[in-house]
Amino acid sequence: MASKKSRKVISVEMKQEIIRRSECGVKQCDLVKEFGLSKTTIFTILTNKDAIKSAKVAKGVSKLFHEKHRSSIHEEMERLLAIWIKDRQVKGDVTTQDIICHKAKRIYDDLKKNVPGSSSNQDNEEEFKASRGWFFRFKKRCGIHSVTMHGEAGSADKKEAEKFSINFQKCNIKDEGYCPQQVFNADETGLFWKRMPSRTFITKEEKKLPGHKAMKDRLTLMFSSNASGDLKIKPLLVYHSENPRIFKKNNVIKSKLPVHWKSNQKAWVTQVIFNEWILETFAPAVKKFLLEKELPLKALLILDNAPSHPKDLEEILQENYPFIKVQYVFATKHHIHSSANGSASYCEL
Repeated sequence: MASKKSRKVISVEMKQEIIRRSECGVKQCDLVKEFGLSKTTIFTILTNKDAIKSAKVAKGVSKLFHEKHRSSIHEEMERLLAIWIKDRQVKGDVTTQDIICHKAKRIYDDLKKNVPGSSSNQDNEEEFKASRGWFFRFKKRCGIHSVTMHGEAGSADKKEAEKFSINFQKCNIKDEGYCPQQVFNADETGLFWKRMPSRTFITKEEKKLPGHKAMKDRLTLMFSSNASGDLKIKPLLVYHSENPRIFKKNNVIKSKLPVHWKSNQKAWVTQVIFNEWILETFAPAVKKFLLEKELPLKALLILDNAPSHPKDLEEILQENYPFIKVQYVFATKHHIHSSANGSASYCEL
């Protein structure tokens, strides 16, 4: 392995000598040989000759500009700003770079007014501007980073979820005697299956890559599993076409697909489609599973309050599947999935 090349430190005094020799008519190629520096280094020194020539530093100093001393007001401002960001995070508020910079400037100005003698002591200091450079350095110091807020999680009521979980454990698990294998959850999700990633890697020779029009072909999927994750129901898929061309071309038999195929114009799950999936796919699969596992013939289905979920579902199931009970969660709040452990690994897209 090749040894790591040591970096040569060039003092300001040497830089001034290089500039003096250049002004006396010495060529750059001769300066390269004389001082043992690269052509790029010589060029950089000569480019910044005005600043180097006017610099008055002690002998042996190599840097012209040193990192600014951070005042106590800066330290206090960033401490308060970090607390403010944490508070917004707890509340679920969106906090962007512009919002943080604006708040930082306000905190700094307030502190400067309230600290005795701060104005007179800092008259010679550059005014704090909450610039982009400051923000990126603050990110490193504070450890904050940018994330994407996903779906319904941002509007989920955690307190209601905890309350529901306690009541659910007491009323359904202990009192009714349901085990995890008998508790099911079902929910829909949209999928833009033709959408391409917005970012890509390109070779260093290229500066940019022409974009493409976003494909908005959408379908809706409904997944369901039990809380133990050992029964994953055949998913419901709703598309805007009943018989896509690819189906006709390849003689696809929809009943043999790994999904329960349905269609409507907007690719939405309607009550009619949901009821068909419940009676034709969900309920038979649950009954077969319970019998095979020799479990008591009873099951609990947890649903949210989506318009496609009929409120009289138990009555619809009463004739052939009376052992399936239905519970709706959070009449006015988004719910947190009870069978997340089972559904999370349902499919890999």
